[in-house]
Amino acid sequence: MKKFTNIIALLLIISTYSEWIEVIKEHEGFRKEVYEDIFGNKTQFYGHLIKEGEYFVEKTRKKGEQVLDDDFNGSIRLITNLYPEMSEQQILPLAHFVFAKGIGSYTKSKLKIAIDNKESDKKIFKEWIEWGVVGGKISHKSMYNRVLEYTTFINARANQIQNLNGGNKDK
Repeated sequence: MKKFTNIIALLLIISTYSEWIEVIKEHEGFRKEVYEDIFGNKTQFYGHLIKEGEYFVEKTRKKGEQVLDDDFNGSIRLITNLYPEMSEQQILPLAHFVFAKGIGSYTKSKLKIAIDNKESDKKIFKEWIEWGVVGGKISHKSMYNRVLEYTTFINARANQIQNLNGGNKDK
């Protein structure tokens, strides 16, 4: 129980762009050579999916960080375009989800429908957590990231609702 409590405490403080970048770097790890991810996609650096004909001459951590910034900023732009009313603290965890699972997966997901319809926290949690299963099995790394995203998103959503109500939780 103590480990779970420590994880929840940690989750509530992930709120900045640089913290999300560190989460990605820790989860993905750096690989300078092209490799296949668990789905057979050609990947390099910090989880960058190689596009048709794409090749990097420079294979340094610095280049990997530049590519990661470009990829994550692309995810942020996509989520910002879908949800211009959301706060940065809501956009960042969704952008992390899109980085990890792909925009196509998100746009077709029950999670997107639940968020679009402003469903209950419980319903959003159910849909979000289902993405912690990889290949029919719970992936601890993936589940950790889904819980991290969900907790940060819901906390920011609650703060935004509270602010809209003039700071009064009871409205």
